[in-house]
Amino acid sequence: MQKLSCQEIRDKWIEFFTQKVELQHQHIKSASLVPDNPTLLLNAAGMVQFVPIFMGTKPAPQPPRAVTVQKCARVGGKDSDLENIGRTNRHHSFFEMLGNFSFGDYFKKEAIAMAWRFITEELEMPKEKLYVTVFEGDELNDFDQEAYDYWLETLKQDFSEQEAQTRIWKMSRKDNFWGPPGATGPCGPCSEIYFDLSQDSSKLASVFSDDERRAISEEEFDSRFTEIWNLVFMQLNKDEHGKFTALENKNIDTGAGLERIATILQGVNNSFETNELFDIVSSLARELGFKYGQDPEKDLYLKIIADHLRCLCFLIADGIRPSNLGRGYVLRMIIRRAARFVYLLKGEAGEFLYNFVDKIKENYSFAYPELIQNSDSIKSTCLSEEKAFAKTILNGSQRLNDKLAELNKGDVLDGEFSFDLYSTYGFPLELTCEIAQEKHIKVDEDGYHAARKQHSEVSNSGNFDTSVSANSEIAKILKESGETKFLGYDSLEAKVKVIAVISQDQDRIKVVLDKSPFYAESGGQLADKGNLGNFELVDVKKIEGVFVHSIKADEEIKLGDELIARVDADNRRLSRIHHSAEHLLLAALRKVLGDGVQQMGSQVGPEYTRFDFNLDRGLTKDEQKQVEDLINAWIKKALPVQTKIMQLDEAEAAGALSFFEEKYEDEVRVLFMGDDTEMASIELCGGTHVSNTAEIEKVVMVSEGSVAAGVRRIKMLATSLADDFIKEREEKESQRIAEEKAKEKAKAEAKAMLKQQSKLALEKADEILATAKDKDGVQTLVFNSTDFFVEALEAEVLKTLVEALLSKIEAGGAKAFILAASASSGKVAFIAAASQDLVKDKNSPYNASNAVKKAAQICGGGGGGRPNFAQAGAKDASKIQEAISAFLL
Repeated sequence: MQKLSCQEIRDKWIEFFTQKVELQHQHIKSASLVPDNPTLLLNAAGMVQFVPIFMGTKPAPQPPRAVTVQKCARVGGKDSDLENIGRTNRHHSFFEMLGNFSFGDYFKKEAIAMAWRFITEELEMPKEKLYVTVFEGDELNDFDQEAYDYWLETLKQDFSEQEAQTRIWKMSRKDNFWGPPGATGPCGPCSEIYFDLSQDSSKLASVFSDDERRAISEEEFDSRFTEIWNLVFMQLNKDEHGKFTALENKNIDTGAGLERIATILQGVNNSFETNELFDIVSSLARELGFKYGQDPEKDLYLKIIADHLRCLCFLIADGIRPSNLGRGYVLRMIIRRAARFVYLLKGEAGEFLYNFVDKIKENYSFAYPELIQNSDSIKSTCLSEEKAFAKTILNGSQRLNDKLAELNKGDVLDGEFSFDLYSTYGFPLELTCEIAQEKHIKVDEDGYHAARKQHSEVSNSGNFDTSVSANSEIAKILKESGETKFLGYDSLEAKVKVIAVISQDQDRIKVVLDKSPFYAESGGQLADKGNLGNFELVDVKKIEGVFVHSIKADEEIKLGDELIARVDADNRRLSRIHHSAEHLLLAALRKVLGDGVQQMGSQVGPEYTRFDFNLDRGLTKDEQKQVEDLINAWIKKALPVQTKIMQLDEAEAAGALSFFEEKYEDEVRVLFMGDDTEMASIELCGGTHVSNTAEIEKVVMVSEGSVAAGVRRIKMLATSLADDFIKEREEKESQRIAEEKAKEKAKAEAKAMLKQQSKLALEKADEILATAKDKDGVQTLVFNSTDFFVEALEAEVLKTLVEALLSKIEAGGAKAFILAASASSGKVAFIAAASQDLVKDKNSPYNASNAVKKAAQICGGGGGGRPNFAQAGAKDASKIQEAISAFLL
């Protein structure tokens, strides 16, 4: 048996199916982890990118055979392996699936022969350690006699007929029947290849029979045997009534686990000890100050961290960003889960995981160059999320541990509490369950989801399935008529025919046309508006290439109706202008900020350009101006804009940018904005665009801000909309300046008024002093400002007056107590002052603070200050006299 590295296995796999077999396959690179099917959470199988071909809705490659090494993620949703990761020998959140596919070409005989040949000849696995399975049949589907016969014929080349028969196990639907992916669709029996992990020569001396397999527990079986390859014979279609019928074109979909094969070939105990993963585990251990293999609990934590590190790097590289919904929720959850295990090992949370992004890149970038292209984004996103989690993990952990301390083993943690922990501290449910499980406490997950639903914050990760791919109506249209032909690049009006009525209710009808000038929402560009005959077009969606038109209709539309389709020309004009402006925006951002900037999402329509891109900080005012000025400069240069249909590799060689969320065929539409003198932008794009940048007229950046960790959003306007915004902004600025001037003028006038009022008040100081009463040698003044002035004094002036009165009394050698009141500008003010000698005793009747509190309370207010000087405010001016009277002699 050859000892091969993971990369050598990848190379051997591709080389075998592209060069060494008679039926040579086309090598198709791995699809993104973000599936083309919007109803799937993540790409969890090698066959996902080929579903439209299996369904017959898209043509197969030529020759109709393919080989892939597909990156897969199985975390989140019903098929998640999260709880098993690190605890078993082979479960991962991210893994690689080796696959070979036949689209109506070869079938069981050839697939079985090639699989056996690759395993026994290319990998040189010991034949005596190999067993195979076939579907045993049940009340729904027959025993797979055909696969059994082909396996028997193949195994008889190496074993006696009796031993060959013994090495073929018959298994149930659970293990040996695949699909359909949704409620309906393609499916069929499977055939799996198992490797005997036993090192006991006595066990290997005799063949392990099917009866022996059935007699042992599942745990015993899994500890000795591991499945390394699954051959799916896609030969049936299941309809909505549960009926199975034979597919016209039978297909082969096989998947072999790279990590499982590597574990066997490298002779290690589990897949975490294979060369690429173990390098990560070892690096983590060294950085954390541990040695792998000495502490089972620490080994478990290291495995989980390594697994999640690899997965999060690939998820971010494919454009997913942390959020509280869907794929973003999954990413945030595994980053935080990894951070928690780092916290358990280090005793502190913070910046750690992002330091290992380069290690993942080092080990996997030769097979997946997107890890190099997106390295900066991966680091910044990971670091940002680690920092955010570090701020919450201590508080959240403490609160959870306090709650768990109140419970006993076997108790159930309240679901609403778990949701509150998530919504307040960012604790994913999975972490809560894991921590609770460690203390043998269950979590009321139903209660959690009920609380989440009640707060309208449901993560839509559970809403993903593959039903759209199995939509029989769309599949039928694709088979009979193919994808909708889009006429809108060249024409805004066309005579069309209704070829399908998808749904029809009171005032909305969804129809499919034989062709369409209406742009269907895709690539960030919103759908066209317009009319279909006398009916108003509301929306156009593209489902696997079929344009579904939603229209307002108060009468029936029938199959075969011929109508005139008219696009709203002004709506389209503004949409294409904003779409072209978006391309210039990306080009300008990359010029100003560097080539690491990538598009993370967009929406363009008649009203604006909205563009999301990766950056872990906000743009400075200067950078915003540079970007805006650069776009406007390109607009003024009136650069030509043209599209070319090119082969994908040719377009990429020309420097065309492409993005994770788009699915590209071999032949692509490339948008060139510029000429030989200056090329502003080259991108793959199927949208509608201007023919010259001058049509954009002008752009203005309306806003720039954060929408997620490491993701910024710019909103931009073009043409007259930009002029209108600039005019409105200038008017607002002028208004702001005028208001500021008015405020400054009012302040100056108020200041002058206070100065004048203070002068008048001080001039009357002696007159007021003449009214002072002597009480036990204390000169006492208690008055309302209107006792001496026509207009009540402002509080600030009253304060100045009281200070002056106090100074004058004390200058004459006497002690003083003053309480003054005033009601000005709708507010009541009380000022009290006392000579310092009078308030040495805190219970002194002359305490200024107590005096203003008492007076203010009578007038519905409060306040206080120092014993020798205090101020209070109140609302009820009608009770000022009552308040003053309480202090009169």
